[in-house]
Amino acid sequence: MAAPQESPQDEAIATFDGGYGDFAARARAAATAIIAATLIAGLYFGRDVLVPIAFAVLLSFVLAPLVDALRRLHLGQVLPVFLSVFLAFAILVGLGALIGKQVAELAGDLPEYQRVINHKVEALRTSEITTGLMEHASGLLHGFNFAPAPTPPHAAPEASTAPPEPTPMPVEVRQPALGPLQILESLLSALLPPLTTAAIVLVFLIFILLQQRDLRDRLIGALGAHDLQRTTRALDDAARRLSRYFIVLTAINTAFGSVVALGLAFIGVPNPILWGIFAGVLRFLPYIGAFIGAAFPMAIAAAVSPGWALVFETGLLFLVLEGVTGQLIEPHLFGHTTGMSPLAVIVAAAFWTLIWGPPGLLLSTPITACLVVLGRHVESLSFIELLLGDRPPLSPEQSFYQRILASDPDEATLQAERLLKTMPLQDYYENVALPALALAQADVDRGVLEPNRQAQLFDAVTHVVANLDDHDDRTDEARPPKAEAGAAPPGRRDRSEPERKALCIAGRSRLDQAACAILVQLLEHNQAPAQMTGPQSLAAAPPSDTTEPSAIAIVYLDRLRIASVRYAVRRLRKRFPGIPIVVCVWGGADLADLAELSQADATVASLGETVDFCVAATKPMPPADDHHFAAEPSTSTA
Repeated sequence: MAAPQESPQDEAIATFDGGYGDFAARARAAATAIIAATLIAGLYFGRDVLVPIAFAVLLSFVLAPLVDALRRLHLGQVLPVFLSVFLAFAILVGLGALIGKQVAELAGDLPEYQRVINHKVEALRTSEITTGLMEHASGLLHGFNFAPAPTPPHAAPEASTAPPEPTPMPVEVRQPALGPLQILESLLSALLPPLTTAAIVLVFLIFILLQQRDLRDRLIGALGAHDLQRTTRALDDAARRLSRYFIVLTAINTAFGSVVALGLAFIGVPNPILWGIFAGVLRFLPYIGAFIGAAFPMAIAAAVSPGWALVFETGLLFLVLEGVTGQLIEPHLFGHTTGMSPLAVIVAAAFWTLIWGPPGLLLSTPITACLVVLGRHVESLSFIELLLGDRPPLSPEQSFYQRILASDPDEATLQAERLLKTMPLQDYYENVALPALALAQADVDRGVLEPNRQAQLFDAVTHVVANLDDHDDRTDEARPPKAEAGAAPPGRRDRSEPERKALCIAGRSRLDQAACAILVQLLEHNQAPAQMTGPQSLAAAPPSDTTEPSAIAIVYLDRLRIASVRYAVRRLRKRFPGIPIVVCVWGGADLADLAELSQADATVASLGETVDFCVAATKPMPPADDHHFAAEPSTSTA
């Protein structure tokens, strides 16, 4: 019967639906771009208010534990807030006064520093090494004809009879002396912006600490009122983690700056307290903050010392301290990093600096860390953690599947070698490779993975299996003896019989063949010889010249495809009577029904059980007086 022809109206409707879908997708993309642009513009134009709010929020995370501790002393709700804020601002004002004093001293010494630097530059320019390098570079330029052409000699100027031009008279402009009001005005114009920012921070910090529970409830209502238990637990955990992170980070950076100041004072760098404070503050920017903080004292060291030894000593001091702090102290205290990828740190620093200037540079890492923690705990914000976090964006099985889809087995092997440092080979195949093949099987069931792509996946998986063939599984000694690990299947041979191989048969598809190749390797690693055959062995009994196997394992990735396995088992039993047969349906559930359907000796759901079954059948029968075995599996059928 011929298929019905589509009418022009149906074609028009289908075309309209497709066009509408494309239009809707473009509209969503445009709306997202407009919202993002509006948000960025709001951050930029509202920086005068948003920067103090950001500082206040971060300070609230640091002061919240102190406020809670004071409230537990029955000091009320308001007094602990004012005591904590007063203590914090007293420390900040003290640091500001100290920085001002150090900067004034530095400004007075700048002319002397400039003289020393000019002398060093002149000495470096006239040194033999520099002269030799310049001559060598000049020779290279001449060789490539890059040297400038010689200037032709100028002709002698002709005698002029015109009268000489008059010499201009020098004029000196003097500013009148500033009066008291003008001095006060200039001082206020310089101090007013930071004082305004500090006042806004103070006001917001007080209100955030006073209303922290109300703000938490509002945030819970905005993010997940439909699941209060989960959202409350997530936000409380995020708040505790952020508070602990900022407190520990502040303590580490304070200690870092203090040690830097002591070290610089010991080696003789001027204004060590100023550079120690700068180093501690700039270290809030991971990866590059410490090196930016090292640039200032190194420049001063070059200005005050006639040689270069002090510069190298300063750089070595920062290098050693940053190495000890970043590689030993922080991992021990944090147990993890900031939770952001290195690229996210750099991008965040560039973005917030562009939006908010120097305050944005200091706030970039704390703000991004807050966003990452919220994305980790709040489901609606999970995309933030995916984009900025340091966790792998793909699970190991997804990563394996992506690599074999891209026909990149070497990269999949590198991933396997990294994972095999923490897990045995059998666990890697069971928890990574086979779940990846299950993802591929799901794509096959959806009709999006063509047969030629399945063949490419099979080739890639067998390539990975071959690359891992020489892997030394270190857990062999820790595994229990095979006689204790599972039942002794029927058909176990006597010790006097010659060694036979287990026969591994793929269920139906190329993906089943890939799983079968993995099983063969695991059997070989367990000293159980094995051979693999394709699904054609299920359609008909193996040829008569096939060597009798020690056991037969039939491997499926999809339980929906084993309806004909019962007849295949009958054919195999007729060809190899008495040989134990196991059907492995990886990840299958309701094994009792599957066992009844397959009529095999055992029906299992993992490669580990299949390996144990085949190994037990392959090894020789123990003596008659050594007949104690474990109980038979619940899925075995007589």
